[in-house]
Amino acid sequence: MAEFKTGIRMNFLDVQREFMEKNGIDENNGEVLSEVMVLLFGTDKKGRLVSNPRNRLISLDRDCREEVHENELWICHVTMKTGYLGYARPLRRIGVPEIIGMSDQMRDIADFLWMNGRKEVLKYLNPRIESEIQPALEQRISELEAEYSDKAAGIAKREAALSLRENSLASEKEGLKESGDRFREEYMERIAELEKQERRFKTEIEKLVRDKSTIMDYYETQNANLRAKISELTGPKSGTAEDTGVDERNELIAGYTLENHRLREELHMMRERMDVMRRRKEIENSTGREDAVCPAQKVIRITDTEFECPFMDEGRYSVRINADVTRLRFIPDTEGTAVCRNGTISVPNLGRINARGSRTGELNWRMVDSSTLEVSI
Repeated sequence: MAEFKTGIRMNFLDVQREFMEKNGIDENNGEVLSEVMVLLFGTDKKGRLVSNPRNRLISLDRDCREEVHENELWICHVTMKTGYLGYARPLRRIGVPEIIGMSDQMRDIADFLWMNGRKEVLKYLNPRIESEIQPALEQRISELEAEYSDKAAGIAKREAALSLRENSLASEKEGLKESGDRFREEYMERIAELEKQERRFKTEIEKLVRDKSTIMDYYETQNANLRAKISELTGPKSGTAEDTGVDERNELIAGYTLENHRLREELHMMRERMDVMRRRKEIENSTGREDAVCPAQKVIRITDTEFECPFMDEGRYSVRINADVTRLRFIPDTEGTAVCRNGTISVPNLGRINARGSRTGELNWRMVDSSTLEVSI
């Protein structure tokens, strides 16, 4: 980039006076001063360097020794041959630094031209302005169009993604609604099932309470009768101490005593069975599960053929007995003879086996695997 000198001031009159002094011309000659002009040279259709100030045609003088180029600004001595045609002898080229040095005067000149010759200035400048601005303007328009296209594509892509997300959310919402309806139906079915089970247990408990009352009344009556008979048989008798029916009475007393003991055992087992039923009811009410087990997980033999096992699954089981008849093993088997219902395993014909007197009550047990039970009898 060219460096411009600052502080330069140029006065056209000084240049003209310098020219006249060198050529011996009186500076008071106004005709000569009027013939000194500042010309901007260009190329005409014939390829000649010319200048057209105020619609006049001024060519270079044939004796011109200065090297003049297109688009250069020169101070020239102009000789007009006619009112239209003239010849210029270049005196001095005006450079850009000198024009910049005239910045104060140039501003006044530009204001004057804009106020008094706007049309001519625009007519002169418009082609140049268009040639400079149009490419930049077209480039900017292209950039804006590309930017708009990118943004439009981004918006379309975003809208497509949002549409897919909306459809996905709608599907998820429908799935959640169906799941909610299904869970609600299952919940209501479970509630109805639990209410039905509660009513069934309530009925069973009421029945057991009635049965217990009836059995206790019966056993108490039987015990009272037995005690009365024992008292009658063992009380003081008239006559000799050695009565012929002593042996028969002793046998009868022994039989009544054994029967009384058996009735007490049955009553005790009935009470234990009712306690088990009550515990099962309390656990199922607290956990809401049909297969809830007693925390103690006991195995109780309630009769010769029945075992209370609240933690065992319902179904059929095959029964295995060891050689010394001390242990029973219950193995899941769809064709087995033992049946488990409501936590009680029934084993038909087990009472025929005399295993240590077929004792009842709580038994020792262990799980051989997840579904096989072994009980010590």
